[in-house]
Amino acid sequence: MRRLVFTLCCVPGLAGAADVAGLPATLLAGSCGGCHGVTGQGANGIPAIHHTRSRAEFAALLRGYRTDQGSPTVMNRIARGYTDAEYDLLARHWALPE
Repeated sequence: MRRLVFTLCCVPGLAGAADVAGLPATLLAGSCGGCHGVTGQGANGIPAIHHTRSRAEFAALLRGYRTDQGSPTVMNRIARGYTDAEYDLLARHWALPE
């Protein structure tokens, strides 16, 4: 089980769009913690992502990175590995509460 959880956290897109509804947001959001911190606080030049934008803004930012918009550094490569449904799930986890 531990290996499965690690794999799902660290491999974007693995869950697939069809399975996103049953995927806990915290599991998918775990992949963000390596850079942005486990609570999304950011540090050392990496921006905070926890409660910094609305859900719509957060998901739109990720979609923009996928097409090289903004100033993504490495996020343009990372964002390509996620589906739109996964962006929405990440937004529900990290964005401002609605």
